[in-house]
Amino acid sequence: MKKAFPILLISMLTFTFFISGCAKSENSLEEKTTNADDTNQEVKPEEKSINQEELAKHNKKEDCWTLVDGKVYDITPFIALEKHKPTIVKACGIDATDIFNQKHTEEKGENAKNTISDYYIGVIQ
Repeated sequence: MKKAFPILLISMLTFTFFISGCAKSENSLEEKTTNADDTNQEVKPEEKSINQEELAKHNKKEDCWTLVDGKVYDITPFIALEKHKPTIVKACGIDATDIFNQKHTEEKGENAKNTISDYYIGVIQ
């Protein structure tokens, strides 16, 4: 009996933590669903609002945020891949919507939009 008690205790604690974790997940999902229904928009907990000052601080190749169509992207990792022309650095820290649209025609534009979406970090204030 003495050997079985610690195993039984650990099993009960594990089960308790598992059940409480499941309950929290369901409540969290319910809150997100309720919020999404209230606003008719998808809830994005990682989405943040970024002002122009903050955007302007990220104006280097090693720390590059850019703004395209009202959305802010951290393209630093993309620049590090060196798969783009070096002039991409001109888009760092600014609203680069016009630059982006001029450089990416309709055919290439869809591919570019899909690629840049991987680097999305928030919206501009």
